Amino acid sequence: MIKFFRHFRKSFLDNNQMGKYFKYAIGEILLVVIGILLALQINNWNETRKANIFEENMLSEIYTTLKSDIDIFNHFEDRIRKKDSAIDNLLYARAGKRKFSEERLRNDIFWAGSSILFTYNDGPYEALKSSGLDNITTDSLRYELSDYFEVYLPRAKSFIQNTEQKYEPKINKMIDRLREDGFFEEYLEFVVEDGIEKGYAPRRKYDLEKYLTEPFYEEYLIQNAHYKSDLWWNLKSIISRSEKVQETIKKELKERFNHSN
Repeated sequence: MIKFFRHFRKSFLDNNQMGKYFKYAIGEILLVVIGILLALQINNWNETRKANIFEENMLSEIYTTLKSDIDIFNHFEDRIRKKDSAIDNLLYARAGKRKFSEERLRNDIFWAGSSILFTYNDGPYEALKSSGLDNITTDSLRYELSDYFEVYLPRAKSFIQNTEQKYEPKINKMIDRLREDGFFEEYLEFVVEDGIEKGYAPRRKYDLEKYLTEPFYEEYLIQNAHYKSDLWWNLKSIISRSEKVQETIKKELKERFNHSN
């Protein structure tokens, strides 16, 4: 190809056709420039395509992780809801307003003292941050992700930890007193399921009469009720904010990357 073009240039020079030679030379330069520009455009297109694929993958990972987190947050709220119901049932039973089976009372005693271990997964967001948040091209979404993972969630976790630190030491002391006063007795039971030995598991034997009559247990229930209320308020806020962020990501994936989700 190079020899072909060189032949044309030499032919023009040999025939003293300088006008045609310069026109041809200019045309050849323009072709080279156009070729370079096309190559740059193709390269830019490839880089843009790679960036879009990366952005789509990262948003999809964050969306999936957030969906899983919301499921866990709802599970936490379900535990708090069971705690709330159990406290009400036990207060009704102590006041003689309702009667429950022994099995139901034992179950409510367990749930009345339950708690949660709040956690969340920020792995995909941290991976995105390490590669550069500017990989998210939509400014509003980039800001929302940054605010959610770096400000809102750590602060929400801190609020829950403060709630735990406020109530759990006193509740744990009350549990020690319940144990000392004979409200329950702990023992190990050898468990066999479907003919398969599972080993020893911790169990509790409850003195239901004490739970229904002793004034101290009502103090324990009231303390747990305050603990439950503070946790529940925080969880509702976390779920609401998380669902909002999830919806924003879902909209971005649908509008820019044609995801159906």
